[in-house]
Amino acid sequence: TEVAAIIKALPTDMAMLVIEHDMDVAFELSHRVTVLSQGRVLAEGDGAAIRSNPQVNEIYLGSAASR
Repeated sequence: TEVAAIIKALPTDMAMLVIEHDMDVAFELSHRVTVLSQGRVLAEGDGAAIRSNPQVNEIYLGSAASR
């Protein structure tokens, strides 16, 4: 997306908070991901840790992501 391209062009030493519901975009843009569920932290980590988290898979990514 255009917004993702703009964010990628920013300096890598710049910290930012991105709220994104498209998990593919979130993984593409982030070095670290925090997943919230009902206002509480469900999981934190890099993309691989989040993709392999059973709770995140069940709630957000669906069973296809865990295959």
